[in-house]
Amino acid sequence: MTLEAIVIWLIVGALAGWIAGLIVKGYGLGLIGNIVVGIVGAVIAGWLLPRIGIVIGGGFVAAIVNAVIGAVIVGSGSYDTAQLAQLAGSLITMKHGRDDELESDALGLRLVREAGYDPRAMIRVMQVLEKASGGSRQPEFASTHPSPANRIERIREQLAKQPQ
Repeated sequence: MTLEAIVIWLIVGALAGWIAGLIVKGYGLGLIGNIVVGIVGAVIAGWLLPRIGIVIGGGFVAAIVNAVIGAVIVGSGSYDTAQLAQLAGSLITMKHGRDDELESDALGLRLVREAGYDPRAMIRVMQVLEKASGGSRQPEFASTHPSPANRIERIREQLAKQPQ
C-alpha cells in the first residue's frame, strides 16, 4: 500500500468517524477514535452494503458516505444496532437456504419418479406443511424456507415439464 493510499484511508476514516460521531453521539470521537471507527465502518459497509443491494458508487465522496454508514453502525454500540446487523446478515444468507430447498424439491421429484412412486404426492406433503403452520408465517424473505404455496407452484411447474 502506498503512502498516498494510507493518507486517503486516514482522511476518509477521520471524516467518516467524525460525522458518525456527530450523528450517533452529537460530538466527534477524538482524532484516533474517528479514524478507527471510520476505517472499521468503511470495511463493514464495503462488505455489507453490496450484499443487500446498496451501491453508492465510486470516488472520494462515495467512500466517505459508505464509511459513515458503517461507522454509524459501529459507533452506536447499541444492542439495537447489533440486532440490526445480525438481521442484515441473516437476510443475506437466507436466500441461499430457500434456493437450496427448491433445488431439493426438484431433486426429490426426480428421485421419487425414478423409484417408481407418484411424484404428485409431493404436492400433498406441501399442503400438509402449509396446514400445519396454521396460517401463521413470517414473510418469505425473512424465512429459511420458501412458503409451501410457492413450493407447490414450483412442483406443479416441474411436473408439467416431466414426461408422464
